[in-house]
Amino acid sequence: MIWITRNPNLTDFLTLKTIVMELLIIHHNHITLHACILIGIGLAVRYLIGRRRFNRRGIAGLQLFSSYEKWWLTTRIEALFYFLGLLAILSGIFLLIFK
Repeated sequence: MIWITRNPNLTDFLTLKTIVMELLIIHHNHITLHACILIGIGLAVRYLIGRRRFNRRGIAGLQLFSSYEKWWLTTRIEALFYFLGLLAILSGIFLLIFK
């Protein structure tokens, strides 16, 4: 691989974008690109939901809502997107393994 044999020193840092692009150039495969995108989207969705849940917590560690309806709707929608994020991650891994 290109990025392993390059042997960068301390002043020459490769960004994550550069590493991903070099890996995609090596493989010349669109499935790898789609798999990386799916994994990235899945991780981003799960991170954002976890962050929202953390920010809603009060001093006692419980999630605070202003009404029952907001609690019901928010938890259902977050559960759906959390599950879709998991499916995106798993399908991206599946695409990388069985391309």
